[in-house]
Amino acid sequence: MITKESYSDELKLFRKYLKMNPSELGCYVYILMDPRNKQVFYVGKGTGERMFSHVMEAFSQQNSYDESSLGKKIERIREIHYAGKKVEMRILHYGLTDEHAFIVESVLIDVFSNFTDIDTNAIGELTNSINGFDHRRGFCNLEELYRRAAVKEKVDILPEEKILAIKINGTEQNDKDILERVRKYWRINPYHANKATCIAACRHGVVVGLYINVSEWKKDDNENRFYFEGTSVTDKKVLERYINKSIDFPKRAQYPIWYVGGW
Repeated sequence: MITKESYSDELKLFRKYLKMNPSELGCYVYILMDPRNKQVFYVGKGTGERMFSHVMEAFSQQNSYDESSLGKKIERIREIHYAGKKVEMRILHYGLTDEHAFIVESVLIDVFSNFTDIDTNAIGELTNSINGFDHRRGFCNLEELYRRAAVKEKVDILPEEKILAIKINGTEQNDKDILERVRKYWRINPYHANKATCIAACRHGVVVGLYINVSEWKKDDNENRFYFEGTSVTDKKVLERYINKSIDFPKRAQYPIWYVGGW
């Protein structure tokens, strides 16, 4: 049974972040998602703990059985809770002024409200060569938000290490899922890339996964792109030097792959 306490871990993490960075969050725009089908059913803006207010409101009305008085948002939240699931929350952008947050919120409501006009089969990986403005404050879940704030140290790369650092998007936390995202498909010089001692998956400049290529880079049959078969690094000392540490990508680097270390 989903109760207020079911959200306690997320709320504690968010409050820990706010305490660590009291002025960084500012105004932010967020979405609520239905975990049963990953549908976005609400877009909002706010400050502080505003993002959590909707699920708390649903609990305050849990004894109301007049569905017509609940509103679609609360009704949807209650349906999710009755199914034994928790509402998924994502911050789309933070550190905004109140005015800018209103604009972002308005644009997103327009996009999602008219999404039925878009052929979903046409939605795929964007071809933009660079991320959007101030993307380091972009799309994230609470774990990623806290991770960004906690990162202060840079990776200590040894002279003999040749690291292939690849920037990825997404919010995957599971190591297997991160590997699946980082291993394909890239425009890369396979001869050069095969010399890497490790491949680092980097999100917003932070290493979130470290892998060893167990095969040569292979060419995709349909495109001039390459992929690798990898396995996670298990050496705890190596992982301590890399995971949740930052790698400095050149500020104007447009391509998501960077060679760092003893190349």
